[in-house]
Amino acid sequence: MRYLFIIATLALWPVNVLKAQSQQDNEAVFQLVTKYLNAQNTDSMYALTGEAFRAKINKETFSGIAENNLYALGKVGDTKLLSYQSGTSTYLMHCAAMDVEMHFNLDEKGKLRMFFFKPHKDNTEQKTSLAAHNNPLHTSLDVAVHKAAGAYIQQLHTVGLSIGVIQNDTMHFYDYGETALGNKTLPNANTLFEIGSISKTFTATLLAYYVTFNKVNLNDPITKYLPDSLSGNKDLQQITLLMLANHTSGLPRLPDNLEDYLKDSTNPYKFYTQEALYSYLKTYKAKAGAVAGKAYNYSNTGAGLLGHILEKASGQTYNNMLRTLITEPLRMEHTFISIPKAESRNIAHVYTEKGSETPIWTMGSMQGAGAIKSTLPNMLLYAKAQLHCTNGTLENALRLTHIITYSNDLNVGLAWHQMKLKGTDIFWHNGGTYGSSSYIAFVPSKNLALVVLANSATSVDDLAIELLKLLNN
Repeated sequence: MRYLFIIATLALWPVNVLKAQSQQDNEAVFQLVTKYLNAQNTDSMYALTGEAFRAKINKETFSGIAENNLYALGKVGDTKLLSYQSGTSTYLMHCAAMDVEMHFNLDEKGKLRMFFFKPHKDNTEQKTSLAAHNNPLHTSLDVAVHKAAGAYIQQLHTVGLSIGVIQNDTMHFYDYGETALGNKTLPNANTLFEIGSISKTFTATLLAYYVTFNKVNLNDPITKYLPDSLSGNKDLQQITLLMLANHTSGLPRLPDNLEDYLKDSTNPYKFYTQEALYSYLKTYKAKAGAVAGKAYNYSNTGAGLLGHILEKASGQTYNNMLRTLITEPLRMEHTFISIPKAESRNIAHVYTEKGSETPIWTMGSMQGAGAIKSTLPNMLLYAKAQLHCTNGTLENALRLTHIITYSNDLNVGLAWHQMKLKGTDIFWHNGGTYGSSSYIAFVPSKNLALVVLANSATSVDDLAIELLKLLNN
């Protein structure tokens, strides 16, 4: 759950270049994109896209992405061409908020076919010595994991990494690096990591559980569970529980008043109370022309609100729901919202992309969006349950979360996203805080699952996708 969201999912699109445009053609389009980004001219930027792009992202969805994500990058300053190959260009853009790469190519009409951004990593900076690990390097799986893990853990500012794979009903565990910078201690089965936005899949499971027991209905308006002071808001009346779970509510990625409660810039949600959330919702107005439920717009606000609503509907705290309905039935004994004192020695220290230590996040009223901490073995138990749950109480709820509820520019169930890789359906979710990165995926047709946890904000997405490609042969 990154404070700034880059359109990472677009990086998974297959690219079939029918006619490679020249680098000069690409350069001309890139200059226009830069111009329109700085002017925040969404209409002109969308006009640069072609039919293939528009088939994936409609104008309304693109406008939401631009306004909530792209413009958060700030003004584009210096730029540099990094590569041009087979019609695809990659540019480095020095933006006010961060350095990003823009990857794109053009169709035969000179329009943008593929177009996405990702944080820039300077891969020239590497550790001077090899990171420690416990990979035995005996099997083809060991070698595949080691190859993907090595590219990540040898980066200068990564610290620790744990990878779990379920293959043919067998769990495999691999650990790299350190639990704290310089302590020479490998992560192990007891090491606790932030899982960030993967927490949203737990929140969706709680929703599905209550749906299966007729406690709530997916089509219930959220105002049914909010106080009278909010229920009269007509824009909120259009939003359902389903829309909170599949990111089609229209609520923004972050509540507009978050900065008013930002007393600690390293822990942005810590002081965002229920009162703060209600204050935001009381004056919430949908964007002009937007229709709730029609377009995907990733929203931490919506997921946090869903967790809060489930507390109201059940009469339990989020922590109690998590424990009694999910972690205890699945025997996930080391999965927490608040880490007990007895477990404090097992917490992995967490680090920014620049290598500075930063606090573990506390989520205030937004627990449903990203508050969970867990271990690799526990997260593999969670992944295993997605493949074949043996707990009758949870089985129907987990299955419900896998049903696709939104399909346009991408497929989404209840929190879970679905993509195709080499023709195979893969369910996935990632996560990130200022000091952690995570990824979980499962492939029902192949009885395969993957979990990646790191105590660095440096994204593990590329590592996970590379492993999924290797494992999905």
